[in-house]
Amino acid sequence: MRVFVVDDEKINRISLVDFLNDTDRYEATECPSADEALACLDIRSYDIALVDYKMPGMDGLEFLSIAKERHPDMDVVLMTAYGTVDVAVEAMRCGALDFIQKPFTTDELLLKLDRYARHKEIVKENILLKKELTDRYSFHEMVGKSNKMVELFTQAMAFSESESHVLLIGESGTGKGLLARALHYSGKSNKKPFVEIHCGAISGSVLESELFGHSKGAFTGAIREREGKLESAKDGTVYLDDIDSMPLELQTKLLRVLQENEFERVGSNRIIKLKARVIASVKPDITEKVGNREFREDLYYRLNVLNLVIPPLRERIEDIHILSEYFITGQYQVYHQAARRKSGNLPGSAFSRMNNARSA
Repeated sequence: MRVFVVDDEKINRISLVDFLNDTDRYEATECPSADEALACLDIRSYDIALVDYKMPGMDGLEFLSIAKERHPDMDVVLMTAYGTVDVAVEAMRCGALDFIQKPFTTDELLLKLDRYARHKEIVKENILLKKELTDRYSFHEMVGKSNKMVELFTQAMAFSESESHVLLIGESGTGKGLLARALHYSGKSNKKPFVEIHCGAISGSVLESELFGHSKGAFTGAIREREGKLESAKDGTVYLDDIDSMPLELQTKLLRVLQENEFERVGSNRIIKLKARVIASVKPDITEKVGNREFREDLYYRLNVLNLVIPPLRERIEDIHILSEYFITGQYQVYHQAARRKSGNLPGSAFSRMNNARSA
């Protein structure tokens, strides 16, 4: 691991570099000032910088802020004889990995550096693992290495480029909604709208208005015109989740829409063209519902131009490990951190970052 020592005190600086270079784990170089150190960083990269807090001219905190902006992959540890809580908090707020209070022993420094090195190895391993998951065993945000999932991804990649309707078949919780988004965002219409409607969660009359929209005065409470999901999807994708729970009378109307590629808003005679691709999902007992006349056979075959069957996890036990690794090391953390940043609730007070750095 490459270590950069920045300290205006020559004896401390040279002794640290000599000590680290005598080990078989670290390669150290030194610089007497923060200004010179920034110039050196433009020429050579380092894994970690040990930077004195108090220096003539630019101090350690100012160096930290600039260095982290220019070289975000380099960790910075502040060395300070002013080991107050305020200094620690400010250091962590500016992006320091940790701080170490002077005077410190070489054993103490070595222990900390070994921890940092292991931390960087873990981060690097996680990045590589995430890339492997993405490259080898994924389709958009879905992962799996079982034969059934690899076959599913292969079919889905081919279907994503098609404009035909797709029927997704799978039990609750198998990821039908995730697969619908993957089909949309992996295809050529990925910049177009993706509109989703949960057919099983809405009553028949409300679902009709949600799908087709309504004109002003079409029914009690319709105080203004409203476009439906089929219209708002434009030339993107509309995903009809649990379409097998849709009432029969509404199935009839939807069938006509798919046959003629046009529809009207509720209470209106104005023809609106269907431009969106339709992806629908059903449960595995769909053929039984068709046989029992609970779901229209002609609508089933109209939707079933292309179909993808999603296997439940119990039929692909070998995917449990890769899913665990995926959520622990990859997208789960990225997603939730992004969500917290958007809400302004990212865990990252100076104190929590200081504690995290100490325990790393």
